[in-house]
Amino acid sequence: TMVAIRIRTDTTGATLMLGKLGAAVRNWNVPLRAFGRILVRSITENFEAEGRPKAWRPLAEATLFSRLGVGRLVGKKGKELKRAQKRLANVKILQDSGVLKNSQRAEVSNNTLRVGPTGPAALYGRIHQFGGKAGRGKKTTIPARPFLVVQDEDLIELKDLMTDHIEKQIKG
Repeated sequence: TMVAIRIRTDTTGATLMLGKLGAAVRNWNVPLRAFGRILVRSITENFEAEGRPKAWRPLAEATLFSRLGVGRLVGKKGKELKRAQKRLANVKILQDSGVLKNSQRAEVSNNTLRVGPTGPAALYGRIHQFGGKAGRGKKTTIPARPFLVVQDEDLIELKDLMTDHIEKQIKG
Protein backbone atom coordinates (compact mmCIF):
# COMPACT_ATOMS: atom_id res chain seq x y z
CA THR A 1 0.00 0.00 0.00
CA MET A 2 1.24 3.44 -0.92
CA VAL A 3 0.46 6.74 0.67
CA ALA A 4 -0.29 9.59 -1.66
CA ILE A 5 0.49 13.11 -0.59
CA ARG A 6 -0.91 15.98 -2.55
CA ILE A 7 0.37 19.47 -1.95
CA ARG A 8 -1.77 22.37 -2.99
CA THR A 9 -0.62 25.92 -2.74
CA ASP A 10 -2.69 29.01 -2.87
CA THR A 11 -0.57 31.71 -4.47
CA THR A 12 -3.34 34.28 -4.63
CA GLY A 13 -1.89 36.36 -1.77
CA ALA A 14 1.66 36.15 -3.10
CA THR A 15 0.52 37.05 -6.61
CA LEU A 16 -1.41 40.05 -5.26
CA MET A 17 1.59 41.18 -3.20
CA LEU A 18 3.96 40.79 -6.16
CA GLY A 19 1.54 42.78 -8.32
CA LYS A 20 1.57 45.61 -5.77
CA LEU A 21 5.35 45.43 -5.57
CA GLY A 22 5.53 45.64 -9.35
CA ALA A 23 3.35 48.76 -9.29
CA ALA A 24 5.52 50.27 -6.54
CA VAL A 25 8.73 49.82 -8.47
CA ARG A 26 7.25 51.15 -11.71
CA ASN A 27 6.32 54.53 -10.25
CA TRP A 28 8.96 56.26 -8.13
CA ASN A 29 7.68 59.82 -8.72
CA VAL A 30 6.19 60.26 -5.23
CA PRO A 31 9.32 59.32 -3.24
CA LEU A 32 11.52 61.14 -5.77
CA ARG A 33 9.57 64.38 -5.19
CA ALA A 34 10.15 64.00 -1.43
CA PHE A 35 13.84 63.25 -2.02
CA GLY A 36 14.07 66.32 -4.29
CA ARG A 37 12.86 68.50 -1.42
CA ILE A 38 15.48 66.89 0.85
CA LEU A 39 18.25 67.56 -1.69
CA VAL A 40 17.26 71.20 -2.25
CA ARG A 41 17.35 71.71 1.53
CA SER A 42 20.74 69.97 1.68
CA ILE A 43 22.15 72.11 -1.15
CA THR A 44 20.98 75.21 0.72
CA GLU A 45 22.86 73.92 3.77
CA ASN A 46 25.94 73.44 1.55
CA PHE A 47 25.81 77.15 0.70
CA GLU A 48 25.28 78.18 4.32
CA ALA A 49 28.26 76.06 5.44
CA GLU A 50 30.30 77.33 2.46
CA GLY A 51 31.00 73.75 1.44
CA ARG A 52 30.17 70.37 2.97
CA PRO A 53 31.69 68.02 3.86
CA LYS A 54 34.82 69.85 2.66
CA ALA A 55 34.97 73.66 2.97
CA TRP A 56 35.26 75.64 -0.27
CA ARG A 57 38.46 77.50 -1.09
CA PRO A 58 38.35 81.08 0.20
CA LEU A 59 37.64 83.93 -2.19
CA ALA A 60 40.63 85.52 -3.86
CA GLU A 61 41.76 88.84 -2.44
CA ALA A 62 40.87 90.53 -5.75
CA THR A 63 37.31 89.20 -5.46
CA LEU A 64 36.98 90.45 -1.92
CA PHE A 65 38.20 93.93 -2.87
CA SER A 66 35.96 94.06 -5.94
CA ARG A 67 32.95 93.45 -3.68
CA LEU A 68 33.86 96.62 -1.78
CA GLY A 69 34.78 98.55 -4.88
CA VAL A 70 38.29 99.22 -6.11
CA GLY A 71 40.45 101.19 -3.72
CA ARG A 72 37.89 101.54 -0.97
CA LEU A 73 40.34 100.40 1.69
CA VAL A 74 43.16 102.65 0.56
CA GLY A 75 43.76 105.47 3.02
CA LYS A 76 41.05 104.38 5.43
CA LYS A 77 41.73 104.69 9.13
CA GLY A 78 39.94 104.21 12.41
CA LYS A 79 36.18 103.65 12.17
CA GLU A 80 36.12 103.66 8.36
CA LEU A 81 38.74 100.90 8.20
CA LYS A 82 36.97 98.83 10.85
CA ARG A 83 33.65 99.18 9.00
CA ALA A 84 35.27 98.03 5.74
CA GLN A 85 36.97 95.11 7.50
CA LYS A 86 33.63 94.10 9.04
CA ARG A 87 31.98 94.12 5.60
CA LEU A 88 34.77 91.90 4.26
CA ALA A 89 34.38 89.50 7.19
CA ASN A 90 30.69 89.04 6.31
CA VAL A 91 31.31 88.21 2.64
CA LYS A 92 29.91 84.75 1.83
CA ILE A 93 31.41 82.53 -0.85
CA LEU A 94 29.09 82.09 -3.89
CA GLN A 95 26.44 84.26 -2.25
CA ASP A 96 27.11 87.81 -3.42
CA SER A 97 23.60 88.25 -4.82
CA GLY A 98 21.99 84.99 -3.62
CA VAL A 99 20.84 84.12 -7.16
CA LEU A 100 22.73 80.82 -7.37
CA LYS A 101 21.75 79.67 -3.88
CA ASN A 102 18.09 80.57 -4.40
CA SER A 103 17.78 79.06 -7.89
CA GLN A 104 17.99 75.43 -6.73
CA ARG A 105 14.99 73.37 -7.85
CA ALA A 106 13.96 69.74 -7.95
CA GLU A 107 11.97 68.43 -10.92
CA VAL A 108 10.53 64.93 -11.23
CA SER A 109 9.32 63.39 -14.46
CA ASN A 110 9.15 59.79 -15.69
CA ASN A 111 10.86 58.36 -12.58
CA THR A 112 13.76 60.80 -13.01
CA LEU A 113 14.82 63.40 -10.46
CA ARG A 114 16.79 66.44 -11.61
CA VAL A 115 18.16 68.80 -8.97
CA GLY A 116 20.18 71.96 -9.46
CA PRO A 117 20.13 75.60 -10.46
CA THR A 118 17.65 76.84 -13.02
CA GLY A 119 17.59 79.76 -15.43
CA PRO A 120 20.69 81.90 -15.94
CA ALA A 121 22.17 80.54 -12.70
CA ALA A 122 22.55 77.11 -14.36
CA LEU A 123 25.41 78.38 -16.56
CA TYR A 124 26.89 80.43 -13.75
CA GLY A 125 26.64 77.46 -11.40
CA ARG A 126 28.49 75.11 -13.74
CA ILE A 127 31.80 77.02 -13.50
CA HIS A 128 31.54 77.09 -9.70
CA GLN A 129 30.59 73.42 -9.40
CA PHE A 130 33.46 72.15 -11.56
CA GLY A 131 35.91 75.09 -11.68
CA GLY A 132 37.68 76.30 -14.82
CA LYS A 133 38.70 79.34 -16.80
CA ALA A 134 36.36 82.33 -16.98
CA GLY A 135 36.28 86.05 -17.69
CA ARG A 136 37.54 88.00 -20.68
CA GLY A 137 39.88 85.81 -22.64
CA LYS A 138 39.37 83.02 -20.09
CA LYS A 139 42.28 84.41 -18.07
CA THR A 140 40.73 83.93 -14.64
CA THR A 141 40.85 80.52 -12.98
CA ILE A 142 37.88 79.80 -10.77
CA PRO A 143 38.40 76.92 -8.32
CA ALA A 144 35.78 74.20 -8.06
CA ARG A 145 33.38 74.89 -5.22
CA PRO A 146 30.96 71.95 -5.45
CA PHE A 147 27.56 72.85 -4.06
CA LEU A 148 25.61 69.97 -5.66
CA VAL A 149 26.91 67.42 -3.18
CA VAL A 150 24.76 64.60 -1.85
CA GLN A 151 25.62 64.08 1.80
CA ASP A 152 25.71 60.68 3.53
CA GLU A 153 22.67 61.61 5.62
CA ASP A 154 20.78 62.41 2.39
CA LEU A 155 21.40 58.88 1.14
CA ILE A 156 20.07 57.45 4.42
CA GLU A 157 16.89 59.50 3.96
CA LEU A 158 16.60 58.28 0.36
CA LYS A 159 16.87 54.65 1.48
CA ASP A 160 14.18 55.25 4.12
CA LEU A 161 11.89 56.95 1.57
CA MET A 162 12.24 54.08 -0.89
CA THR A 163 11.68 51.43 1.79
CA ASP A 164 8.56 53.24 3.06
CA HIS A 165 7.24 53.59 -0.50
CA ILE A 166 7.61 49.88 -1.22
CA GLU A 167 6.09 48.85 2.13
CA LYS A 168 3.08 51.14 1.65
CA GLN A 169 2.48 49.74 -1.83
CA ILE A 170 2.63 46.16 -0.60
CA LYS A 171 0.37 46.77 2.39
CA GLY A 172 -2.11 48.66 0.27
